Amino acid sequence: MAGVSACAPPYPLSLYEFDDDKGSCSVKLSQSVETPCLDGIAPSCSVVTIVTKCRGILDPDGFTLTNTPGWTLNVIGRVSASDISNGDMTVIDIPTMISLPPADNGAIKSTIRFGGPCDGLLCDPFGPSVAPPPCFQLEIISVALRDPTGNAFAKLGSSGR
Repeated sequence: MAGVSACAPPYPLSLYEFDDDKGSCSVKLSQSVETPCLDGIAPSCSVVTIVTKCRGILDPDGFTLTNTPGWTLNVIGRVSASDISNGDMTVIDIPTMISLPPADNGAIKSTIRFGGPCDGLLCDPFGPSVAPPPCFQLEIISVALRDPTGNAFAKLGSSGR
């Protein structure tokens, strides 16, 4: 606070770095209603897709574009839905850790889809029996890309140096 250092950061810092010229990460979340729901259970359902793209990630040496496996996307989402007897209500906050493919020459690309058919993609991180209802709200509370050691590498927001 007020420029005075804390005893320790709130979480361990990653030893991985972004390349100054082309390092970046983006996470895009989209939701659509599928009618009929192709899962064969519900007449309609929501399909949520999360697209993650990162580039220019350097190994801890600060020079080598990484090829290291073990990256994860950690998302905390708050699900609210319309309950028949109580109206709109928060159902649950869902912490989700999604394994990402290994970095390839400093880049990570991943598409995760859940709530509908998989189409060959990794899907339904909440389990096969969970399909979001067609009318629900997903509020993103937190998004963090974690490095292979589990430390936060990038968090939702913006920064520069």
